[in-house]
Amino acid sequence: MHRAAMTIAAAFIALTLAGCTTSPDQTSGAAKSETVEATPATAPATDVGTDGPRSAESLDHLLTSLNTVYRDNAEQYPGYTGDCDAPFETLEEFRECSPDDPVAYLDTIESPQDGELIVTLMPEAWGGGEYDPDQVFTVPYLAEILHGYIGRHTDGPWKVTTKTPDGEYQATQCRLPHTDNSDAPESEAELQAWADARFEDWLRSMNFTYQGLCGGVDSVADYRDCVPDDPHGYITSMEAPAHGELIVHVQNGAWQGGQYEPAAKFMAGNIMIKIGSYSNDLDLLTVVTEDGQSHTVEYVPERNSYSETSREPSL
Repeated sequence: MHRAAMTIAAAFIALTLAGCTTSPDQTSGAAKSETVEATPATAPATDVGTDGPRSAESLDHLLTSLNTVYRDNAEQYPGYTGDCDAPFETLEEFRECSPDDPVAYLDTIESPQDGELIVTLMPEAWGGGEYDPDQVFTVPYLAEILHGYIGRHTDGPWKVTTKTPDGEYQATQCRLPHTDNSDAPESEAELQAWADARFEDWLRSMNFTYQGLCGGVDSVADYRDCVPDDPHGYITSMEAPAHGELIVHVQNGAWQGGQYEPAAKFMAGNIMIKIGSYSNDLDLLTVVTEDGQSHTVEYVPERNSYSETSREPSL
């Protein structure tokens, strides 16, 4: 078998991020079909390690989605298939067809409880080589892909975490809402810790997007020095009035009256998408500027996107 003309996961990500502000996404090409097929859950022959009540079933669901998308794209786009021998019965067969697609490089799938998966990647999870240079793209990319491909065959709460073999890098996608989750942060300290974690998600995504232009973004000041008229460089804090809600505060600066006005509206969607690339444990995001602007958007986890809303953050 030979490499497909376009990787299946690339087709998926092109759809999920279509019309959105750029966040970790290096793909282009045709969008996938939305066709979903129900397939009985049977553990396929594979060298992917599975452990837990939903792990083998989830691997089977992943293969079902890969085959469905591959077939639909082959029907729509001449020359898509190359010489691949589909359908794929194992993830190894898919890897032979698309060796540059990281979704083919799963080492283990663990299911610690119903509705939750932890996926550990192979070291060569990108085209037979190492992870992308700053290790900021592969992990969240796969969290989103696997959440969608496996989750389309499941009901109820659903959480997928992907991580590198050493556990240093990980990202989680999960179905909202989490307001009835007994583990949700409630105290002021817990909520601030949650907000701080979302800030780190945003900063990692900014680093990926602007590392070429700015030589790395490790702080708000780094971005402000690089693009002084962008209001993102003037964020002073993020706070969580309730779990799933984030308020971003922005100070006055060189952005005022510039090309990014109205700043609050410009920033709200951008920040939501960038945080959503790492964790969709987010429902509502509001940007408030020192000069009195305010704009709120809500998260759309199915598309890793956002929508306008009339909702207001909790007081």
